[in-house]
Amino acid sequence: MSNIISLDIGMKRTGICICLEGILLPQRGEETDKLDKRLCQILSENSYSLAVVGLPLDKDMRETDMAAKIKEKVKNLKSLEGLRIEFFDERLSTKEAERMSRETFKKDKRRDAVDSLSAMLILEEYLRNEKK
Repeated sequence: MSNIISLDIGMKRTGICICLEGILLPQRGEETDKLDKRLCQILSENSYSLAVVGLPLDKDMRETDMAAKIKEKVKNLKSLEGLRIEFFDERLSTKEAERMSRETFKKDKRRDAVDSLSAMLILEEYLRNEKK
């Protein structure tokens, strides 16, 4: 299995998860406006072939206004040049990540955890769908 990076891009913060040799490793989230620099650092540490980016869809599976903003942000990330980009439905990832963080983390640690847990859930679901 090749290495993959997953992103849950928000207006303020972005969750990051990497998959190295089949092992999912949530990373520290990053402020979205500083994302390119952080991704350069992560991507320089290992070889990646794919970036999976969460894309918010509505209940009818249509792209939302936020989806267009995310696609524009991804297009402008120099760090992702050369990687195959796949957008993946992220509708329920944040809600599930919030639930998981309430069960796992103290209140002061939850916000940071939600972003990266959400990126991990997006990647998990993507990989599950790829195996089908």
